[in-house]
Amino acid sequence: MTRLVVLPLVVWKLDSLGRGVKQLVYLVGELQQQGVQFKSLTDAIDTGTPSGRCCSHVMASLAVMERDLIAELTRAGLAVAHQPGRKGEAQAQDDRKQVESARKLASGMPPREVIQNRSVTVPTLYRWLPAAGWARA
Repeated sequence: MTRLVVLPLVVWKLDSLGRGVKQLVYLVGELQQQGVQFKSLTDAIDTGTPSGRCCSHVMASLAVMERDLIAELTRAGLAVAHQPGRKGEAQAQDDRKQVESARKLASGMPPREVIQNRSVTVPTLYRWLPAAGWARA
């Protein structure tokens, strides 16, 4: 007589199995009906036990909350980035003072020294002083 061995479904993390609590609960329920245990390695969940089934529901809820928080923070960051006057890049403090200082240094110094003195990158310096007539640093 052959014996059927059912292996557990093993995933790395609970949220990699489904997109929402409802879907995860349904999937784990379907697996249980078919006699398949579910194990999540990262979340240490084993649906072969009652406490594991309860834990899977709690972890599924937390995974959905985490994904929703990330989406909310992303939307908030994009809203701030799209405000009028924003360029979408990091803004240096007192750019005007830095530009003026670099312009004064550029009149008597090679570009490499200006870059080191002002602690800026080559593209930044050439963006600040495009018509300085220097050869590339």
